[in-house]
Amino acid sequence: MQKTCTKCKLLKSTSDFNVKKSAYDGLKPWCRSCQKVDAKRYRDLNKEKLNRESRERYYTDPNVKASKRKWEKANPDKVYAGTKRFRARHPDKAAGWNAVRRARKAATTVGYVNYQEIYEYYNYECYLCNEAIDLTVTWPHPKSKSMDHIIPLAKGGPHTRDNLAPAHAQCNMLKGGD
Repeated sequence: MQKTCTKCKLLKSTSDFNVKKSAYDGLKPWCRSCQKVDAKRYRDLNKEKLNRESRERYYTDPNVKASKRKWEKANPDKVYAGTKRFRARHPDKAAGWNAVRRARKAATTVGYVNYQEIYEYYNYECYLCNEAIDLTVTWPHPKSKSMDHIIPLAKGGPHTRDNLAPAHAQCNMLKGGD
């Protein structure tokens, strides 16, 4: 059997349509490919709203957290691969998470940090050599950006805005834990 999609106006096989029990023919009016395009458009237009609702559901519905943990436990390879992809796409967030983890491990104070505000406060200059930091240069280039703990975490320094300053990766490594 065949049916015409009301969206793209093409005659397609009924297997290209999703089920809708209340419809006269038991099928949705749009074909699957048109529904997919429309769903993507909706997600793109309502990204913030959908993310907010998803976060609320995650924190309020205990079943959501439990099922996520169950899936993660059953699929450690997929979790690792996803985390690796995310860290590659968002190196600044990954670096921030690593710094927070190190601060907690060192049992020091951990505060909210906005790296962009710190770069702006220092006018995008390395606080060690006073040269400009090019934010487009990436690791492992020696002039790539990094965030230095003025008082190192290893020496009890806090992970707070007041103890962070932008530096070139090379300047930061040469300073070391001093």
